[in-house]
Formats: sequence, structure tokens, C-alpha cells
Amino acid sequence: MMYSKLILPNQLIQDIEFFHVKDFYTMSFLGKDYEIIAKDDVGNYIGMAPDKQVFYLETASDTHLDNMRYISRDIEAFMQELNLYKQYSDDYFMEENPSDKALREYADGFKKLVVAIEPDAFCDSESYWSVIAEQMEYGQI
Repeated sequence: MMYSKLILPNQLIQDIEFFHVKDFYTMSFLGKDYEIIAKDDVGNYIGMAPDKQVFYLETASDTHLDNMRYISRDIEAFMQELNLYKQYSDDYFMEENPSDKALREYADGFKKLVVAIEPDAFCDSESYWSVIAEQMEYGQI
């Protein structure tokens, strides 16, 4: 795949390290080939399927069961979502011990913004952004 105009973040976002385009490589995961564009701090990967959809490939789970989570329809939408996440988490003021209601509102506000970019971002409770929103709601991030 050619990504000559693709600009990936050069800093960690959500503990994800993005590779330079020249360093992308193909990995077979659950019987399908993915172009690996990034890895996280625990050894999981971000991969693009042949149809350009982006997935979080969990290879470093404690259960030793490989799993994948849907992220986005394509890399461009994923970059928009990541930038939104960074901006939202930087700009949103959260008191020191937020109430459950405040945490829910925080997560709900984020969800609405992500859905504007990717309507299928929360396609199921195990999608990448569903898990992120759940962590927001519980005050974990």
C-alpha cells in the first residue's frame, strides 16, 4: 500500500508508538494479513486489514488468547479520532474526585465527537473506542 502523504503522530498517544511508513510490515493474525503501523507499550499492534479498516491486535494478553478490536474504517479516520482523543483529554477539565455523573458526561461527550467521525466506532462493547470510553467512565483515563 502506498502512503506517501500519510502523516502519523511522532509522539506517543495512548501509549501507542507509530512507525514511519517505511517501517510498516505485514503480519498474519487470526488467519488474515494486516499491515502493522504501530505498537503499544505492552506489545499489542495496530494493523490495517486489506480493506483498509484499522484494528487493535491483542497479542500480549494475559489470557494468551489472541483478540482483535475494531478501531476505524481507515487510517485517516483513526488519525482524526486519535487527535480528537488527545485534544479532548487535554482540554476537558475534570475535578480531582469526579462524581459518577461527571465521568459519564465526560465519556458521553467523547463518544458523541467520535461518532461524528466514525459512526461505527462503538459497533459493539468490545470495539477499541468502546473500551476507551468505558475506561473514561470509570475514571481510569
